[in-house]
Amino acid sequence: MNVVSFYAPRPSHEHFQDYIPFLNVLQASCDKWGHKHIVITDADLPFETFKVDLPDNLMQASLAGQLAYLESPLAAEDTILIDGDCVLAKDPAIVFKADFDLAFTTHDYLATAIGDKPFKDSHLNNGVMYIRGG
Repeated sequence: MNVVSFYAPRPSHEHFQDYIPFLNVLQASCDKWGHKHIVITDADLPFETFKVDLPDNLMQASLAGQLAYLESPLAAEDTILIDGDCVLAKDPAIVFKADFDLAFTTHDYLATAIGDKPFKDSHLNNGVMYIRGG
């Protein structure tokens, strides 16, 4: 399974923050559960990357990068699109036991389609997209 995050450094952006420490934690959690972490970016980063030309606007860059990834051969694998400042506290592979092509989480009280809700202890608005491979 591919765990795909996004980081396009824009030091000129008013809310710029170096996400490398967060991506290191996400990488470690992917390693723990045996999943491949891929960072969508337009920068040289010390991770496995899906490097693509991106617009300067961060929201547009995020969407353009995700679309390019989903149109690539990498999307043949089950994929989780996740924020770069998240961590896999549990193995997300359980979600792919459910019957869906595309699913996403928001808050626990909204995430009823996953059955036993493996991430019900999250009280954050941490939307994650689960995309069946292919």
